[in-house]
Amino acid sequence: FVEVLGRGKPLLVFPEGTRSEADEIKPFRSGAFIAAVRAGKPLVPVAIEGTYRLMRKHAVDSGDFAEPRPDARLVRVRIGQPLTAPAEGDFTQRVEWLRDAARDSVVAMHLGLRARGRG
Repeated sequence: FVEVLGRGKPLLVFPEGTRSEADEIKPFRSGAFIAAVRAGKPLVPVAIEGTYRLMRKHAVDSGDFAEPRPDARLVRVRIGQPLTAPAEGDFTQRVEWLRDAARDSVVAMHLGLRARGRG
């Protein structure tokens, strides 16, 4: 991760590490955030809402719909503001700050997308 970021390349990471059994946001793992802090690069949180209804966990492809109605298979994406870890402080605390700020941002964006989807 650090090498890719150090070369100025974008890197897409799903920080939960797996799909959940339910439509929920799981705790974020620290790997991507360690890389971002080590490389001194910002990260951009992204919320993707609706994939749980599109394809069940352990499904082979998106033909195994969790929701049979085609109109319920809408996927929404919201892109957040870039986040950069504090430049000062203990490395572990900087990683935890970035991880927690990213998760808070993703949760807030998901709530907004869900509210909009019901409107």
